[in-house]
Amino acid sequence: MNKQKKEKKRKRFAAITQQIKLKETAEYKSAKASKYLYHLGEYHKQCPDIVAILYCRVSTGAQKHKENLYAQEWALRRKLKKLNIPIVSCYYEVSSGWVLDSKKRWAFKNAVALAKRYIKNGKTAVIVATSSDRFLRNREFNTNTNPDVLPIVAEFEEFGKLIQNMPCATLLHPDMPPNKVRGYQSKWGQRTKKNKGGRPRKKMPGYKKKLRQEKLDTVIQLHNKGKTISVISFRTGVKPNTVKDWIDRYCYLYSTQN
Repeated sequence: MNKQKKEKKRKRFAAITQQIKLKETAEYKSAKASKYLYHLGEYHKQCPDIVAILYCRVSTGAQKHKENLYAQEWALRRKLKKLNIPIVSCYYEVSSGWVLDSKKRWAFKNAVALAKRYIKNGKTAVIVATSSDRFLRNREFNTNTNPDVLPIVAEFEEFGKLIQNMPCATLLHPDMPPNKVRGYQSKWGQRTKKNKGGRPRKKMPGYKKKLRQEKLDTVIQLHNKGKTISVISFRTGVKPNTVKDWIDRYCYLYSTQN
């Protein structure tokens, strides 16, 4: 009788141990991002009346200085305009993607809070980023030594606590391989910085005068509204150095005319 009880206990213990091992193995496998994030195009088909909250993230101040945030915003706005999806706000963040502390991801926390308010008022709000890596990175990610590592199940489950059941979607498919995502990011950066590679184009005579006639008023208006040089440059397509030069030269003249 004692032998039978011992055998039952042994089998039960072995079964529990096996379940724990399987769970641990699953948690440390690379996760399919599409189980946790929506693809914007597909989500829009299901919910055509959505409003979008844009989320743009870079890891370092150097990336922000290179205007990578504005490249993300440009890509998102272009796509949402084609889909005719209203944009209610846009949040920028400088933080590592593997950080899941809401105190350190304050911009994302604010995006989640805004989505909650819209949903509470009967709107279908969704937080949209260009790709899944903008929302979450694997802790082992390294640009130089480990660029293709994907978040694991345990990390996505932790991310789930941060989003508080608010829908999050990506412009690119959530499961797109990292190397292909980087290709898109590079193209977006080139488009927003007017840099398509190859030999620089020669400017036609009168180019600067024509540009000033077309853009100067807008530049000064944005400056008077308190916009930074980087934001003005992004919105108008005028180089930052030119924006600064125009503000220094013409802002006083505009103020005296008004």
